[in-house]
Amino acid sequence: MASHRTLPQPPPTLTPTPTPKPLIISPSSTLIDPDFSDLGEVVTFIIGPSKKKFLVHKKFACKHSPVLKAAFTGTFIEGQTQTYTLEDTTEKVFNLLVQWFYTQKLDGDLSGAFDSGDNLARLWVLAERFLIPRLQNLAIDRLEEKRTEYKCVGLSALQHVWDNTTHGSPLRRLFIHQCVWNLNPDAYHSSINKFPKQVLAEICFLLRENAKSNAKYSRNMADFHVKED
Repeated sequence: MASHRTLPQPPPTLTPTPTPKPLIISPSSTLIDPDFSDLGEVVTFIIGPSKKKFLVHKKFACKHSPVLKAAFTGTFIEGQTQTYTLEDTTEKVFNLLVQWFYTQKLDGDLSGAFDSGDNLARLWVLAERFLIPRLQNLAIDRLEEKRTEYKCVGLSALQHVWDNTTHGSPLRRLFIHQCVWNLNPDAYHSSINKFPKQVLAEICFLLRENAKSNAKYSRNMADFHVKED
């Protein structure tokens, strides 16, 4: 019987392992993921007339606000009690502040056309009080975005803004700019009670300056930003 030889098999073809592509981070990705390790203790915030309690990790409150860091780590009453009271803000605005503490984003519920301007303006005021310029700039950018989206100016925020900011404030300047260039003329009649006298005076001044210079509509949001560290 004839014998059969087994021919040698060719070595298996190896498929080269693809070289992993380097992770490319977009230049616009400037946010750093928050560190949720070792969160540590919490502090208490008492918010608004209803005195609702919010618990926030001390690590995040102190990291983003030098004012809160001084309050909770110093000899002030807040440092002794680990409690901070804010009677002149709302729960919704404080929720936006806490969201930013943890994510550096403002993606929460801004409550539609008529409340979004009020909430964002109050948030800007709160961020100024706590010395958080990054949040001020984000809030004022979102305020302008909401005006563009809803085609309205948040007049309900004017009194609060003028009561809690100083002359030349970027937030004041933006509202005056929006009233002069974007507000429906009918709103001056239907909502006249929402305009503090000082606001009307500043609107008249800007109108006069625009008329003298024959200015055309233009808005660069960098003109309304505060300096960041």
